[in-house]
Order: sequence, then structure tokens, then C-alpha cells
Amino acid sequence: MLTRGSSALAVVTAIVVGVIASIHPGVPTEDVSLHDGGVWVTNDSLRLVAHLNYPSRTLDGGLRAAKHQKTDSEATAAAIVEERIRAWLQD
Repeated sequence: MLTRGSSALAVVTAIVVGVIASIHPGVPTEDVSLHDGGVWVTNDSLRLVAHLNYPSRTLDGGLRAAKHQKTDSEATAAAIVEERIRAWLQD
């Protein structure tokens, strides 16, 4: 059972916290662009999928697709990479 003093202390604490929260300007945030300018490139005849970092002109990741997987679009390339990552994480 709460006493009158502890109830008053709880109310005063809530008011003080509310006032401090409303006066504080907050923490500044940075507007960050997460697009690095890279694109997924594919080679259907060699069954290769890679990520081309175009600004630095380098391939920063890639893999060979299985024989049954098509590599004809960026969405397919991303799906192949996702499938490989999931398989790797399950091992």
C-alpha cells in the first residue's frame, strides 16, 4: 500500500521527468544515403553473379550460381545471394 508521501514523490518525479523531456533538444541525426552506386551484374553463360561497385570500378562480391538457377536479372541475382547466405548460416 502506497503512503501519501510516496505517492507525492512519484507524481513530482513524473512531472520533473516530463519537463526535462520536453525541454531537451534531443540528439542530432545524420541523413545518410545507403545506396553505394553499385549494381548486380550477371553472366548467364558462366553462371556468375557479382556486385559491381561502380564508383571504385571493382567487383566487391560474387559467386557461381547452381546449374538450375537462372542469372538473367538483378532480382534473380539478389535471390541467389540471399539463398546462399541462408544456406551458409544454417551450416
